[in-house]
Amino acid sequence: MSVEFIANLAKPVSGKNQKKINSNLPIAVMTRFSTTLIFFVGAYLILLSGQCVLGQDASKDVIKWKIALDIDLSADSTALAYESYFVTFGQSKVEWITQRTDETQQVSTVTNTLAIVNVIKSWRNINEDGEVKFNVTMNKSAGTLTIKRTNGKYNIALNLSGKTGGKLNKVFKIVNVAKQ
Repeated sequence: MSVEFIANLAKPVSGKNQKKINSNLPIAVMTRFSTTLIFFVGAYLILLSGQCVLGQDASKDVIKWKIALDIDLSADSTALAYESYFVTFGQSKVEWITQRTDETQQVSTVTNTLAIVNVIKSWRNINEDGEVKFNVTMNKSAGTLTIKRTNGKYNIALNLSGKTGGKLNKVFKIVNVAKQ
């Protein structure tokens, strides 16, 4: 089928053509309706698959990275499991949100904001292996935040050094990634 033939099917029936097919009007209307519907569904699926193929850009999109495990490399590599996630806001900031339950079962939420100074390395499609690396600052500390996917598994590395000698060196294992 040619493109012109398919395009003509989507046009409404009018004028001389309408008189020719009046005896089969329900069939003609249904054929045109079905063809138009198939065209729009096909176009939607192409757009949807294009979004999946292109993926999300880690240095441009707002993405939520849910954490399963927090490994502190600056101490004794202690692994902690608690509700935590990072939200990247393109090239402007990263929020590190932690929820903890104390001994009285009260849940508290702490949000740390990391300002992105610049992008060291871009990652155009988080659905494929790669990484994005930012120079960041948080509470008078400077360092890097790297989000990486290797062999289909995601992790985040956060390295900060304070002006007073304090150091934060953590790796986070990611269990879920969602575009916001």
